[in-house]
Amino acid sequence: MTMQASPPSADCVIAVDLGASWVRAAQVSPNGRIFSRIAAPTPRNGDSGGVVAAEVSRLIGMLQQGGDTVPCRAIGISAAGPLDVAGGAVVSPPNMPFARIDLAGPLSRRHAVPVVLLNDCRAGMLAERWLGAARGVDNAVYITFSTGIGGGALVNGTLCTGKNGNAGEIGHLFVDSRYGLICGCGGEGHWEAYASGTGIPRFFERWCAMEGIAKGALPATAAEVFAAAGRDPETAAFFEELGKINARGILGVVVAYEPALIILDGPVIRNHAAPVIEPLRRHYEAYLPLPCIALSPLCGDAPLLGAAAYALERSRH
Repeated sequence: MTMQASPPSADCVIAVDLGASWVRAAQVSPNGRIFSRIAAPTPRNGDSGGVVAAEVSRLIGMLQQGGDTVPCRAIGISAAGPLDVAGGAVVSPPNMPFARIDLAGPLSRRHAVPVVLLNDCRAGMLAERWLGAARGVDNAVYITFSTGIGGGALVNGTLCTGKNGNAGEIGHLFVDSRYGLICGCGGEGHWEAYASGTGIPRFFERWCAMEGIAKGALPATAAEVFAAAGRDPETAAFFEELGKINARGILGVVVAYEPALIILDGPVIRNHAAPVIEPLRRHYEAYLPLPCIALSPLCGDAPLLGAAAYALERSRH
């Protein structure tokens, strides 16, 4: 579905947010206004990651009423990692079934404009600094709880990217040795395996089994877990266990970056903020003080807007 606010100008950029579940694309002005947008499920079937690049290209074309070229100055892509930024590709993503997804090269050739790529959470941090909760803040971390968990850190006013653009993969912090859940990357005890949208149902199932709580059909989604545990006193204690996991993850972020502000985003947080954040606060171990925690005010658009900000910045050079 495409929504048009008003005609775009040639100063606009195309922003793309490539996640494990959805691909979103939008035309964004230099002041951060989204003129039009479109979304579709991320392809999961095909011989190679080329099917994903083809779908991204199709959405860009639809934004431009099917035109072969984009009347804008650049395309910015935010994507779940790991990334090969120099090669313009996503490589071995734990939540997408492709070994490599080449994006920058194919899209630049197809649409005849520069294409830049960065991690979706680093893009989210850029957007929060530009238009969101981190305006005027030099030390902040953006964390999304979605299909996976990821982060982007701003340290002394500089965005941390790392050698290949993968600094901030905080979903793979080790947070547990009791339940033995396996992450999509193959590691055990990683934060993402417990507290992401895909991890919460599995964690709830393992917790019920280890607590000896017999249930019939177990919830299949995070939303169903929150609804079931919220109305059942026997399983309401799951929120406290989830709070312990999240508190360990947040502590890892705090000791790594010492931010003044932590910004939380993603559908898990946007839809269930209180049962996630309140237990986290109760179980946080105060080696370093818990910084201010804020919810993103960008209504889920931070990765899109950050991709736009990055494309605008890079296209000026």
